[in-house]
Amino acid sequence: MLRKEKVDIRETVEHVLQVVRPFLDWKVMLYNCIPGDLPGVEGDKNRITQILHNIIDNAARFSTSGLICVTGMTVTDNNGLDCVAINVSDSANCISSENFASMFKESKGTEPTSTCTTSSTGQPTRVRSGVKR
Repeated sequence: MLRKEKVDIRETVEHVLQVVRPFLDWKVMLYNCIPGDLPGVEGDKNRITQILHNIIDNAARFSTSGLICVTGMTVTDNNGLDCVAINVSDSANCISSENFASMFKESKGTEPTSTCTTSSTGQPTRVRSGVKR
């Protein structure tokens, strides 16, 4: 059962980064670039934390050097409603351009490209459009 509550995204991202940090290669830098004035969101804090953890952990598994940066901003959706957009970027190159367009389709996952290191143990996170609604 989902519980709706006010979720501080910056605080939640910081928590996830602290959980992931000990498992990173020392050459990977983590940055929480969520602005302090980003408004909170209504949602299930555990589910939001789980989604962020999956995405950030996945970025960490495929990054042997460089950075992982989490940013956020307020955006207006197609219906004129204010929303919070969260972006996780990394320096790994593990999703082929052919698979990139299909990432938001529920029925198809993606496979790492040959540029991924052989020590990677995870699979790219399946991102579904239903999660972002």
